[in-house]
Amino acid sequence: MRYAIVDIETTGGGPAHHRIVEVAIVLVEHGRIAEEFVSLCRPEMPIPPDVQWIHGITDSMVSGAPLFAELIPRMNALLENTVFVAHSVSFDYGFMQAEYRRAGFPFSLPKLCTVRLGRRLVPGLQSYSLARLCQAFSIRNEQAHRALSDARATAEIFLRFMENSGFGPLTQHFLSRKNKDRHLPAHLDSGSIQKLPATTGVYLFHDHNGKVLYVGKANSIRDRVLQHFSGHTHTREKTHFSDQVHHISFQESGHELMALLLENELIKKHFPRYNSTMKEFRMGGGIFMYEDRDGFLRLAAGEAGKWTRPLKVFRSQAEARLALLKFSLQHGLCLKMNQLLEKDVQTCLYETEAGIQCLLCCGNADSSAYNRHVKSSLEKWEEGRSLILEMPGRKVGETGRVYVENGKIRGFGFSERPESAASLEAILSDLQPYYDTRDSQTIIRPYLERAKEKTLLPEGIPVFSLT
Repeated sequence: MRYAIVDIETTGGGPAHHRIVEVAIVLVEHGRIAEEFVSLCRPEMPIPPDVQWIHGITDSMVSGAPLFAELIPRMNALLENTVFVAHSVSFDYGFMQAEYRRAGFPFSLPKLCTVRLGRRLVPGLQSYSLARLCQAFSIRNEQAHRALSDARATAEIFLRFMENSGFGPLTQHFLSRKNKDRHLPAHLDSGSIQKLPATTGVYLFHDHNGKVLYVGKANSIRDRVLQHFSGHTHTREKTHFSDQVHHISFQESGHELMALLLENELIKKHFPRYNSTMKEFRMGGGIFMYEDRDGFLRLAAGEAGKWTRPLKVFRSQAEARLALLKFSLQHGLCLKMNQLLEKDVQTCLYETEAGIQCLLCCGNADSSAYNRHVKSSLEKWEEGRSLILEMPGRKVGETGRVYVENGKIRGFGFSERPESAASLEAILSDLQPYYDTRDSQTIIRPYLERAKEKTLLPEGIPVFSLT
């Protein structure tokens, strides 16, 4: 079998927006280096100074170099009937594929990654970077971060791998179309994927130092993790992300609500680089209060943003408007004042379930009386309920619980305590404190709306259940 060990240098991290500036191919055949090829490429775009500092290739060095497309005939002759091999192969292969497609040619070769091979054939190393593998095998890389020198070093490492008795079966497995591990990050031990459960919970991606890169929630942890690395997209962010993932940890939650609350808490705690949501609250809709020129207090649903101060926040303006409608009907507030009726509608005569009618449209209130009623209604709304929310736990015989006190989430956790022994004090002893935020309020609201009252604790706190 012929192996083409490839290394490239580029203008940046992702093939969608960057170009190759140098490419090297070292052919390995019959257990030895058979041929070498290297060329600079004119990228038709500037090389950023910070990238020039890494590989030392400047704009002037590539100004007279051939375009990548002009090198394709020569590279095709070398790459024909070979296995594409590179260190962190997704990066090099992704760039080569993008350059070929940009030139109007297909590019498809079986591929192997020397990082992944190294993890299996030389276990126990602290790192599987090119420099660390060179050190392990006493291989000199004369000019690191230049394509030919790195390709030669990778080829020497590959030849050492070939001497290992496990090389043949391992490469056969990696090259198999049935191998689901081929899209995984090079530094991630495929065995860690097998340990992931197909249950609801959260998962965390860590770098080589254990720092959290990303936190996610899933109904099936294993399936969701695999989705992150499936397909053939090679964006800059995805390439950088994949190259940094070294470890995965997880926490099962039993129920989706617990997973969402735990995800929210972990993102706030670790502030992962690749989590764009929940680092700061992104409000969609809100309910606001203002006094009009006639002295009446009005409520309105509208767009909530970073610098606004809504009374209540919601995921969308539509959800805010619906909540305001329910609140107004419940407390007999004027629908017209609260901008819930069309402008040509003169009155909002209605009667609530409690028999309350709109005070203004019935002519029973001036601005002072109406404003007192608005404020009194808002105080009841802001006060919120105290309750226990129960749901299935992580295993049989376990219950997940969330404690809400005056509308704020105060604790959550799991317990195997029998229901007959449940009291507020006993339940709270099983829970861990939870820091309530606007995000967590948004998360829990739809679950509260569909929960069913189950029982009442001795302290008078209602217990609601979720299935």
